[in-house]
Amino acid sequence: MHHQNLITQLATLKFGKFYLKEQGIVRVLPGADRLQEALACIPEHRRHNPHVRFFTEKNPGYTEGDELVCLAQISVSNFTRVATQFVKL
Repeated sequence: MHHQNLITQLATLKFGKFYLKEQGIVRVLPGADRLQEALACIPEHRRHNPHVRFFTEKNPGYTEGDELVCLAQISVSNFTRVATQFVKL
């Protein structure tokens, strides 16, 4: 529960009225970018992945620009290959 309280506090500070606490999402900010339709489409074979299913169930408005609020530890071990190019190690 501690993590959820932290998420709520941080998201409320950063996004204010656009943070929907009950859903745990940030509703589209005016003028916010949205995914291109081709990128928002989840291939059928990926829809059964538990992580993808969790994301789409928790954030059904992702195609409209809604964002799921989460916390993640930042460490070299969870960087993508592209991310490592932007960080001095």
